[in-house]
Order: sequence, then C-alpha cells, then structure tokens
Amino acid sequence: MAGINREREEAITDRGLEALDSVLGIRPVGYRATMWETSYATPQILLDRGLLYDSSLMDSDLHYELAENTSPDARSIVEIPVSWALDDR
Repeated sequence: MAGINREREEAITDRGLEALDSVLGIRPVGYRATMWETSYATPQILLDRGLLYDSSLMDSDLHYELAENTSPDARSIVEIPVSWALDDR
C-alpha cells in the first residue's frame, strides 16, 4: 500500500477482517487489495492472518506462489492474478 508503513497496513487489514466477521459472521480466505495496491509486506501480513490466497497482482496469466521474502524457508501464499479483461466493474 503506497504511502503507509507496515503497522498501518496491518491495522487496515485487521479492521477489514474484523468488520467482515462482526457484521457478516464470515472470515475470508483470500484478499484483493484496494486499487490493487500492495507492499512488500503484504504477503507476510496475509499469511500471518491465515489467508490462503491473494488476487492483487497483474503480472501473469496463471496462478503461482508468492513468497513472503527471499529466505529459503519463506512461507508462500497463492497469487491468483487479476486481469482487466475479467474485472467486474
């Protein structure tokens, strides 16, 4: 998320998850960033919250694993790329 630090991104993510849980009684398993804006911290933030996939990036036609960092033992989250052709606007 452009222009905010990791702590603020975590707070925004937590607030959204809490709102969905308290209002609708659901806990999502996936995430799509508002305006597709992510940060280098986003994968780790999502993994820490138990999310299984992200659908915010537009860099491929096929799904893939997105690592939380470059270490050999890094966790990964499934990335399901977005396509303008499939956008539901």
